[in-house]
Amino acid sequence: RWLSRRARLINASITLSTIAALLVAIVVALLFASAFVTLSLAVPVAALFVASMLSLVGALVAFLVEVRIATVTIRIGPRDPG
Repeated sequence: RWLSRRARLINASITLSTIAALLVAIVVALLFASAFVTLSLAVPVAALFVASMLSLVGALVAFLVEVRIATVTIRIGPRDPG
């Protein structure tokens, strides 16, 4: 039960952090492209940056919850004989 919940949280964390990284890469590409086009790309860049930060926050929260579950359920030392 705990392991499946931890696996889902880690999967969500990895997925959200990957999405955040891809969005940041798109932001960088748009900023680079804005030097060569006359279109104002400020709104798409800002929206993608906000989406990236939200994705990063979600990834960090999922990771924090997973670590909390791991530390609560960890057993250190010999098994209780009873």
